[in-house]
Amino acid sequence: MNIIKFGGSSISNSKNIRKVINIVKDYDDQTIVVLSAFGKTTDNILYCGKLASEKNKDYLQEFKKIESFHYDIIRSSVDINFQVKILTKVQQILLDLESILNGIFGVGELSDGIEKKISTFGEILSSNIFYHITKYHNLKSDYFDSRKISRGSLFVAIKYAGMIDISVARYLFSNRIFIFDSLFFILVFKVFLSLIS
Repeated sequence: MNIIKFGGSSISNSKNIRKVINIVKDYDDQTIVVLSAFGKTTDNILYCGKLASEKNKDYLQEFKKIESFHYDIIRSSVDINFQVKILTKVQQILLDLESILNGIFGVGELSDGIEKKISTFGEILSSNIFYHITKYHNLKSDYFDSRKISRGSLFVAIKYAGMIDISVARYLFSNRIFIFDSLFFILVFKVFLSLIS
């Protein structure tokens, strides 16, 4: 099994994303792809949060730039007929982010917890978009959202992984490319630490 990670600059535009797609195509089907946010998206989202917490309405303009940036990547990566599939999901993610930013603006405060939450949106966006682009290129792939993996179930999976026959593991991960956001590996690391402490 292969695990490959791409940082923000390596997926900062549609040209670079096409290069990454070609790299992923060269790997066999038992591959895990881990993605950072596109370009400087995480920094830009955190800047929006800071502006919103200061009651500065410019956060809306900055948010629109983030939105446009992701829509441009979609438009330049797949044909018009396929864009609808991606845009539906991406619009919902962006609406969720905008709602949180509006809440920050409303209360005039950016707590540590909310800051951590909004910092994940860049990777959630990039991994969703990249997943759909792999589908457009007819790659067998699945997407896993780290927010939906419970720490408890991951703990059990890691703790008892040694008891699983390797042929079972190969079956579970065969014929697919798995796409994760970087938060998945943070979650795995935290669970691993809890096992050894």
